[in-house]
Amino acid sequence: MLSRKEVFNDIDAERKLKIRKWGLAINRVEDPDSSNTWKLAVLTEELGEVAKEVVDGSNRIKLRNELTQVAAVAVAWLESL
Repeated sequence: MLSRKEVFNDIDAERKLKIRKWGLAINRVEDPDSSNTWKLAVLTEELGEVAKEVVDGSNRIKLRNELTQVAAVAVAWLESL
């Protein structure tokens, strides 16, 4: 089991990874000018990946990675508000 600090560190690392990969481009979740509809679509897509891992019976590491991505998108959305 991960500690809360480890979980938050993983979320922060995922946010940094996405920023390095995509930058702070237009239509990103952290962009205050992106619509909430767009942000919801991104979050829903990430949540769908969690559902797939659960249904497929994936291992804990894959599931944890997908959940971390969901959390990172939610944090990015919160940062944009």
